[in-house]
Amino acid sequence: MRDVLPSILRRLEIEPPVFHCREIRAFGSRLELLIRLGVLREMAPLSTAACPDCQFGSQRRVEYVADSKTHARHGYIHCPQCGIVEVALDGLRRWRVDPAGFLAAAFSGAGVSGPATEVIPGRLWRVGKVTWAARRREVYFTRWYRCDGSNSLVAEMSRRPKAILFTATEATARRWTGAVENLV
Repeated sequence: MRDVLPSILRRLEIEPPVFHCREIRAFGSRLELLIRLGVLREMAPLSTAACPDCQFGSQRRVEYVADSKTHARHGYIHCPQCGIVEVALDGLRRWRVDPAGFLAAAFSGAGVSGPATEVIPGRLWRVGKVTWAARRREVYFTRWYRCDGSNSLVAEMSRRPKAILFTATEATARRWTGAVENLV
């Protein structure tokens, strides 16, 4: 699991935190575990694709057709150069990192009383409370932080100076430096 964790953490720092089929292949057999844990959730497939034969031009809308005998679904695009071309449906699959599922999995063995609750939609979660080093603290997690001066994340954490704030990456933790009194 350790080898996929950096990819998941980096993906939490972008919006939307989505993996496409070609990226998810590197997860191998761990994909099923991440889905079972609720860390990844499959989304609706992409609605556009490039021509697999020539990669000509921009993305084209995928039209889905069910085979009349087998009822299997097939996807097709209209390429200006190649005509009607079938696209592989597996290549259109994608998965979103579910922050709540990620937090449940990440903090399950850390003694944090949860469950995680969203404080600022898609950006800040209260993970729970924990006693570390003989001190009872609130634990928060943030993602997709940008230093913009009027940040609602900073205002929210400034009201909780004793809380511990976790971020997805070290680069994000450095951006918090000086913005709040919290241990980041």
